[in-house]
Amino acid sequence: MNLLAIYLLGLFLRSGQALQVSISLSKVEVSVGVSKFFTCSVIGEPESIDWYNPQGEKIISSQRVVVQKEGVRSRLTIYNANVEDAGIYRCQATDSRGLTQEATVVLEIYQKLTFQDIVSPQEFIQGEDVQVICRVTSSPAPIVSWLYQNEEISNIADNRFAMLPNNNLQILKINKSDEGLYRCEGRVEARGEIDFRDIIVLVNVPPIITLLQKSFNATADRGEAITLFCKAVGSPEPEINWYRKGKRIEENDKYVLRGSNTELTVRDIKNIDAGPYICEARNKAGKMTNQTYLQVFVQPQIMQLRNETTFENGQATLICEAEGEPVPEITWKRAIDGITFSEGDK
Repeated sequence: MNLLAIYLLGLFLRSGQALQVSISLSKVEVSVGVSKFFTCSVIGEPESIDWYNPQGEKIISSQRVVVQKEGVRSRLTIYNANVEDAGIYRCQATDSRGLTQEATVVLEIYQKLTFQDIVSPQEFIQGEDVQVICRVTSSPAPIVSWLYQNEEISNIADNRFAMLPNNNLQILKINKSDEGLYRCEGRVEARGEIDFRDIIVLVNVPPIITLLQKSFNATADRGEAITLFCKAVGSPEPEINWYRKGKRIEENDKYVLRGSNTELTVRDIKNIDAGPYICEARNKAGKMTNQTYLQVFVQPQIMQLRNETTFENGQATLICEAEGEPVPEITWKRAIDGITFSEGDK
C-alpha cells in the first residue's frame, strides 16, 4: 500500500469518527441571584457547537445568558440566575456530515430564605383583631414559626394567638400587655437553612380623660383668675388642647397654659368668660373630649333709680332696676328708719 492510499484511509477513518461531547458538570444547584457557567468540550472536529435551553430553544447570547465558543469548547454563562432558569440544558455538537452528539446538565435553582419588606415596629390599636406581618419565601417553601419571650407561639396557652396560612401572626383583641419583641423564624429542612427577623409590636391605647372638674365658680370684675384642670392617660401619651366656642385656646394675656396643657388659667374673669370649656385629649389611637363649665357671678349693680315727688295722700311709683349674675333679688327699705317693705305693704 503506497503512501497516498494510507493517507486517504486515515482521512476516511477520521471523518467517520463520532464526536464525543461532555460537560464539566452534570447537575448543579444554584441559589437565586448567583451566576454560574458550564463548559462543553468536544473530541473530534465539530462544525458547530450549540446550547439549548430547557424549552428546547437554541440559546442566542444576551446580556444575562452568554455563549462563548473557543475551538472545540463552548462556555455557557448564566448571570443572576432566577427560578425560571431551572431545567435541563443541552450542548449539541454537529460534524461535517450533519451528525450530532450532545451532553446535558441539570440546573436546579433554589431560593434562599428571603424576608420581604419587613416592617418594625408594627403598631396597632388596643382591642382590635390584628395581624403581625412577616413575608418570607424560599424554595422549597419554608417552615415558619413565631416566638414571643423566647417561647413558640404554638406553645402559649392563649387562643387569641394563631399563625395564619400566609404565615402572619394573628392576635385577637390585642392588649397593651401583648406589646413587645416577636420573632418570625423561617427554616428549610432540606438544606438546614434558618433565618429570622425580630419585629417590635406596639399597642396604642386611645386617650381617657381621668380628671376634669365639671364646673368652676368665679366672680367677675374683681381681677380673679381660675385654673381648670384636665388630665388624660393613653399610649402614646395624649396631647391635650383646650377649646372655647369652637376655637383652640392659645396662650396670651387672657389664658395661661401649663403642664403640657393640663392646666388652663383664665385671668381677669369677666362675665363673657362664662360657659363651657372643652378639653380634648388626642393621640394616634384616637381622641376623647370632655367639658367643664365656668360659672361667673356678677355683683349686683343698680342701673336705674330715680327720685319721685308727690303730694300728701298721693301715690308715687319708685322704679329700681339692677343687673347681676345670678339675677339680683331687690328689696326696698326706708332710709330714715330702715323699715323693709314687702309686697302688698303700703
